[in-house]
Amino acid sequence: MDLRRALDAIREEFGIETRRASATVLIGHPAPHPEVSETEISDTFRRLNSHVNRVEVVTYKELIDNAARAMNGPTRRAPRTRPAQDGPGSAPLAPEPRP
Repeated sequence: MDLRRALDAIREEFGIETRRASATVLIGHPAPHPEVSETEISDTFRRLNSHVNRVEVVTYKELIDNAARAMNGPTRRAPRTRPAQDGPGSAPLAPEPRP
């Protein structure tokens, strides 16, 4: 059976589209390896992830951090500023909140 027929059979039997499959590989936590910095670990996996298609490698710590950020919602940022047109300093782009 050729590959296309096999993929079609999987889709028909299980209802799973396998032509554009992706995977997340979850590996250990960086805590047991204090001799290696988190930055070095993150950079290494970022580089690895950029070289593979539809496969992402993450650590347990990254998974937990991403979940915490998702649960907390978007972070609030200070309003952006732009230079004032008639003098030194800057004026906020967003209106000041009323008390």
